Amino acid sequence: MQQFEQFTQTNTRENPHFRVRTPIGPIQRACVRKRPYKARALCCGCVSEAHPGPLGRQRPDPIHLAQRPLRSRHPVFMEFLSLLFILATGIHWLNTQGQRKRTALLAEQLRPYQIEKHMEQLTSAYMRALGETDPERQQQILQLQEAAEQQLANEFQNLAREFAKLPAPVTRAFKVALPFIDQLSPKASFDMRRMLEVHAQGIALAVNNPQGLSPKERSFRMMGEMFLMQHSCHWFCKSKTIASARMVAQHQTRHEQALDAVSPETREAYLDVVQG
Repeated sequence: MQQFEQFTQTNTRENPHFRVRTPIGPIQRACVRKRPYKARALCCGCVSEAHPGPLGRQRPDPIHLAQRPLRSRHPVFMEFLSLLFILATGIHWLNTQGQRKRTALLAEQLRPYQIEKHMEQLTSAYMRALGETDPERQQQILQLQEAAEQQLANEFQNLAREFAKLPAPVTRAFKVALPFIDQLSPKASFDMRRMLEVHAQGIALAVNNPQGLSPKERSFRMMGEMFLMQHSCHWFCKSKTIASARMVAQHQTRHEQALDAVSPETREAYLDVVQG
């Protein structure tokens, strides 16, 4: 009996839960020695033996939960972004196709004429004349441009006349760069046939000069008429934003400045077409 008590006293361990010294035998001692290996195996499977769950089931170790990959918390938001990207790509593609068709149409109508060449010549001559301090030299430069001015007025009138023969759907210019917007709202586009007619009348009025403007004022008005006409052509082919940016890059002139430089008749008719 004394030997058994000595054996139990020397072979006891402290229970961390109950803080009671519990006797263990040789078989239990062998299990305790093997427990670290078993815990390590359970640890690799993200399960801890030291934290049993309810009804004897084992629950995951909270330490290893952080190592698991987290699922996306916003799958709906990601799908919405994907749809927006696809929609924007489709709109951009349709806009590009429409711009190519309108550019090809206007280029085909401009091919028989030398309107762009006359505009470059007149713009360069007007800028040189406005920079002259000698009135006689200025008058001489402007007189040399009378033939080019008359040719520009005549050719642009012919362009407006031929362009007016085209059907309405292909001559619509978009105020907003959205495909098929003209079918949803006719006010979201304007008729380029009417716009070219307005510019043809404005250029002819500036060339004939019935108001009796001075050579400097007449040159300034002619440049305004040509710049606004070029802006309308770029607007028809691309968009108003691109047309305004090109005007600033080429002539250092804003759209509002060109609109103020034209005659009151041209300005009123232009706004009526754009806002109508």
